[in-house]
Amino acid sequence: MRGFLMILSFCFLAAGQGCHARSYAVAPPPVVVKTAPPEVVIADEHDPCPDDQAWIDDHAHWNGQAWVIVKGECASRPGYEWVPPVYADVQGGVSYTPGFWKPVSVTKPK
Repeated sequence: MRGFLMILSFCFLAAGQGCHARSYAVAPPPVVVKTAPPEVVIADEHDPCPDDQAWIDDHAHWNGQAWVIVKGECASRPGYEWVPPVYADVQGGVSYTPGFWKPVSVTKPK
């Protein structure tokens, strides 16, 4: 049983490092983290994404226990646009709102 819980915990933490923020369709609630995120050096250049994909920059993500660096990637979710994460200094630490996919508003022609 203990081994199963360790594997389950590892899978939960590992899942939080890759596609953590890509499951939201609305803005996730911010969390306040006592420690600042590590500095992330964003490359000036990257391979171009296919036309149907967006580039998501490298960024720091709070997984509930520690900051992890998420590598930049091309990704898509049809009908949605990527909103990058937001970090804001607040009393007691840093307010962090993970990046998420926001539905694209479609305006009907008149």
